[in-house]
Amino acid sequence: MRADDGPGAAPVHGADAAAGVPARRRRRSAATTVGRARAYPLLVGAALLLPMGLFAAVAGAYSQITPLGQAPDEAAHAAYLGLIAHSLQLPGPGTPERQQPPLYYLLGAGVLKLTGGNQDAVRDLSVALGALTVLVAVLAARELWPRQPGWWLLAGLLVAALPEFQFISGSITDDAIADLSAALLTYLLVRVLRGPMTPRLQLLVGVGIGAGILSKETDYILVAMVALAALLRWWPQGGRWLTTARVAVPALLVSGWWVVRNMVVFGRPLPHFHSLAAPSAGAPTKLQHMSQVGGWIALAFHSFIGVFGNMSTPLLIDGQSKLVFRVIEVVTVIAAIVLVGMMRQRWADWDGWTRLTAAVLIAIPVLAFAQMLANSILVNYQAQGRYLIVALPAIALGLTFLARELARARPPAVVGAAAMVLIAGIAVVDWSGLQTVAFHLLNTPIVPGHHVVT
Repeated sequence: MRADDGPGAAPVHGADAAAGVPARRRRRSAATTVGRARAYPLLVGAALLLPMGLFAAVAGAYSQITPLGQAPDEAAHAAYLGLIAHSLQLPGPGTPERQQPPLYYLLGAGVLKLTGGNQDAVRDLSVALGALTVLVAVLAARELWPRQPGWWLLAGLLVAALPEFQFISGSITDDAIADLSAALLTYLLVRVLRGPMTPRLQLLVGVGIGAGILSKETDYILVAMVALAALLRWWPQGGRWLTTARVAVPALLVSGWWVVRNMVVFGRPLPHFHSLAAPSAGAPTKLQHMSQVGGWIALAFHSFIGVFGNMSTPLLIDGQSKLVFRVIEVVTVIAAIVLVGMMRQRWADWDGWTRLTAAVLIAIPVLAFAQMLANSILVNYQAQGRYLIVALPAIALGLTFLARELARARPPAVVGAAAMVLIAGIAVVDWSGLQTVAFHLLNTPIVPGHHVVT
């Protein structure tokens, strides 16, 4: 994951000519260099815009074909932002979703007021936040491979193409801001670990930590990781207290007011958890027995890929669901094994900070999964893979590294064919996801007592 030189190495000049390089070959080399230099801005633009455009188109389509209330907890999320829009207050004790930090709801309430109560506009806000998530993932890839925009493009496409991410981002949900904050925190982790802690970066870290605290509890592990990484970077240097202030003050300005408000209203920094799910016959309330673990892991993984509606409708490709997920499971295991092997091969070549960056990026999905598992054991049975989307940018960076390593010393024709297969696969999966929701979505009753506020 070391930053490598990109296209446009210096052209061949007199030394090579004197060494006997033929003039025709020198001219061909120079022409190739000029061609790459001209194509570079186009490739940069494609890397920045194409993944965002793909995501916005598909997520926007999901927002149009999914009925209101048929995404996880959408009615309660809409009620939360409606409370802010109409009463200018945050939810208090006994109110659904009171435990959720308010950043998304403040933004959504503003959109609701500006559009005269148009909930489709709030869904559009979620789509826009998702598109920004894709962009930030591309920027994180740029930090790792500064002059190779082809790999930025791949990282962006891997984030943009996940059906569950597209579907969730087409609904009224605080997951939209949580995923954006997670992408920003992942980007900051890479920046902090790979470069100097400049004053500007210190301020940005503080803002990112504050935004993560105000977004959702699923971001809190990343908040802690960024804070620790920043501390590791700046503590050995001079000016520790000034650096601490540059990080802490923006974080407190962004999120401190909410913590103080919670202490006043709830008597604790974070409100008590409130589950919207009413216990049903035979349904587990917590993960309590080893016999439940296999089913929990399967559902969590499947719903990370694509389980639509209120966890009611799995992704279908040509009418198949179980086979599709089984293939994805096998491919995932193989990719993970090969990725670890590739990292072991390159480990000796990396400096200490590059090794730490790689280890941290691997730790992000592991810790996100552990947090989700602990929540199901201690608080409430939640095998919803959408909570793992906060780790999607880190996963995409890992897969991009894997693809880059596999492409080394491969003929361009092989790499091009692999790229075409990937694009075709993305198209099939994304189209199948839309088809699943459009024609096979199983509508479920909205939770009693939680209607969509207009």
